Amino acid sequence: MAVTKSSPRSNTMPKRAAIYARQSITRGEVDESLSLEFQTARGKAWIAEKGYQFAGVFTDGDSKGWKRHRPQFDRMLGLMQTGQVDVVVVYKLSRFFRGLVEQETLITDIANAGGELASLTEP
Repeated sequence: MAVTKSSPRSNTMPKRAAIYARQSITRGEVDESLSLEFQTARGKAWIAEKGYQFAGVFTDGDSKGWKRHRPQFDRMLGLMQTGQVDVVVVYKLSRFFRGLVEQETLITDIANAGGELASLTEP
């Protein structure tokens, strides 16, 4: 299946940033310190501070970080591939992936789609 990008953006148009949030559930217990609401609020503040256009929130509330395919992540990547999202914003990289293999694969997927990854807590 061929992927068609939307019309090219001019350099004066703000980047379109989407927030990806994932919440850990360990042994049936939810980690409230990194709630989806907290991650989303921090992401929206960062997007506004950068002057980017908000492109939505994608959450996989109970997915494991080591899983390559997660429903909302895959949806967001599809929007990136069609030029509707330029930047993926995560609060922490651990919300995005767990292992080095997954890290390399997902960052490559984003780069191949012409996008960027921004972590709010890591360089």
